[in-house]
Amino acid sequence: MDLKNIGWDSSFEDHLKQIISKTKYDYNFLVGRVSAVHTNLCQVLTEGGEITAQVSGKMRDKINNELSGSGGENLDAAFPAVGDWVMMIHDQQHNSGIIRMVLPRRTKFSRNAAGSTSQEQVIASNIDYAFIVAALNADFNPSRIERYLVTTWNSGAVPVILLNKADLCSEVDVNIAEMEKTAVGVSVHAISAARGEGLEQLSPYLQNGRTSVFIGSSGAGKSTIINRLLGRDVIKVVETSDYKDKGRHTTTSREMYLLEDGGIVIDTPGMRELQLWEGEQGLFETFDDIEQLAAQCRFNDCRHQEEPGCAIRSALEKGEIDQVRFKNFLKLQRELKFQEARHNVKVRMEQSKRWKNIAKTRRHLNKDSTCR
Repeated sequence: MDLKNIGWDSSFEDHLKQIISKTKYDYNFLVGRVSAVHTNLCQVLTEGGEITAQVSGKMRDKINNELSGSGGENLDAAFPAVGDWVMMIHDQQHNSGIIRMVLPRRTKFSRNAAGSTSQEQVIASNIDYAFIVAALNADFNPSRIERYLVTTWNSGAVPVILLNKADLCSEVDVNIAEMEKTAVGVSVHAISAARGEGLEQLSPYLQNGRTSVFIGSSGAGKSTIINRLLGRDVIKVVETSDYKDKGRHTTTSREMYLLEDGGIVIDTPGMRELQLWEGEQGLFETFDDIEQLAAQCRFNDCRHQEEPGCAIRSALEKGEIDQVRFKNFLKLQRELKFQEARHNVKVRMEQSKRWKNIAKTRRHLNKDSTCR
C-alpha cells in the first residue's frame, strides 16, 4: 500500500524527520494511519497492510504526566483518533504494533464531549473536507447545520453541505437557495443516496490521497452515501422509521474506508448533541455577514439591543438579516463564551489543586529530612 494514497505527504514526512532527529531510538519505526479505534486497540493502515496496534505504556505515562497540570481531562484528545498518523514498533511475527507517538495533526474535527463536562473529543483528524449531511425531510434544520459549520471551519477542513433524501422533498431548489444564503461560499449539493442520484457531484472532493469525513445527525444517511461510494454494502444501514420520517441511528463507531478510484472517507455515528469545543474563528466564518455588520455599530461593545446606531438592529428591521439566523448566532456565541469561562475556571481549579499537591509533597520531604 502506497502511503501517499492514504494521505501521507511532505508535511508529515518533515514532522517524522524532525522527531527522529531529536530523539534517540535504537529501533526502526513503522508509520501508519489509524483507520479505526476500539477502546484500547487501533486498526492501522501501513505499507504492508492493516495491523492491530495498542498504545504503549510509555506513551500513556507521558500523556498523563503532560496533562497532570490540567487534571488529565483531555486524555481522549491526546490519544490516537481516526485519521491520525502514528509511529509504531512493529511485531512482524504477530503482525501487530505498539503505538509510541502520534504525529502532529494538520486538522481535527473536535467537539465538547456530551454531558456537562469540559473535555475535548476528537472525531477525526487530518481531514480535507467535512461533508455535513442533512436530510431533506421533516427533520431538516438549517440552524443545526450552522452549528456544524462553526465546528468545521474551526477544524481547518473545508465544509461541504449535502442535502440528502432529495426524493422525499418537493422543494429541493428552495432549500438549496436557503442554505446557499445561510452558508455563503460553502458548496451545497442535493442528493438521494437511496436512489444513487447526485453522487457524481462529490467526485471533485474524493481525489486520491484526500480525506473526507461525513458528519451529521442520526438517520441523515451518512452510511448509505458511503456504501454507494464504495459500490457495496459495507456499513449496516437501517431503513427510515415511520415515526416523524426520521432515520434510525446505525453507525456506532468512527471508521475509515478507502475508495477504489481514490480518496478516503470516514463514517461517524450520528450526533444527537454537538457541543462546541472552541470556535471563535468558526463563528466568524459561518456568520461573516453578521460579524461585518456588527463592526459598523456605533459602539464597540454594542449588544444589539436598544443601543443607538446599531447596524444589526437596523438590518433586522429592514429584513436584511433573518431573525432566526441572528438568534442562532447569539445562541452559539453565548455557548462559546460559557464554554470558555467553564474551561478557564476548570484550569484555575486544577492548577490550584496541583500546587497544593506540590506543597504537600514538599512538606513531607522536609519533615522526612528533619527526622533524619
